[in-house]
Amino acid sequence: MSFQPNASGHSSALAVLACLVACICYGLAASASKVYLNGVPSLVSATGSQFGAALLLLPISIYLWPEQAVSARAWLAAVALGVLCSGLAYMLYFRIIERAGPARALSVTFAIPVFAILYGVTLLGETLTSQMALSGIVIVVGTALSTGLLNRQTSTAQAKD
Repeated sequence: MSFQPNASGHSSALAVLACLVACICYGLAASASKVYLNGVPSLVSATGSQFGAALLLLPISIYLWPEQAVSARAWLAAVALGVLCSGLAYMLYFRIIERAGPARALSVTFAIPVFAILYGVTLLGETLTSQMALSGIVIVVGTALSTGLLNRQTSTAQAKD
């Protein structure tokens, strides 16, 4: 792994670093939401986070504005994705943080690699390797243990019997 770009102009180390920073941001944001937004309705939290993100992305959007006019269909698709996917998802996310805490709310993000593997195999015809399957099992069991879905003491007691 290197920070120097390869022949295609990409650096794997920068991608890994970006993923690590994103994970840190997820953890900090969820914990801060629980501490500072406790009692704030999830709709308000979701709306505020979406407006904040839109404001941060506005200068980049203006700078990267396409030369050709964007079709009405593309605008409608973007609005639908923003409202139905991000907006609705954030309302549910902040409600989970409020009711179950940040650790359980973040647990859904642990399943992303497992679904990526499943989608790759079922939709793209990718080959499932034993290492991928084992990694998926570790993720699912680890998430179940960390959220209390699987009780370690019960599992240990059953293993001794």
